[in-house]
Amino acid sequence: MIERGSVWPLPLHLGAVLTFFLVTPYSKMAHGFYRLAALAREETVESARQGTLPTEPSARPS
Repeated sequence: MIERGSVWPLPLHLGAVLTFFLVTPYSKMAHGFYRLAALAREETVESARQGTLPTEPSARPS
């Protein structure tokens, strides 16, 4: 069991998190981000085609 106040788990944890972030773009888990980006881009393109892009809040009628 890990003793309270032990120092070695922190570098181990940080190394695991860093590895996770470095490996994610090359794994299947990156699919979620790419899918979200593709859906957002498609929505923007469709809105631009239809002329229904959202306006800035200051440009809306009161």
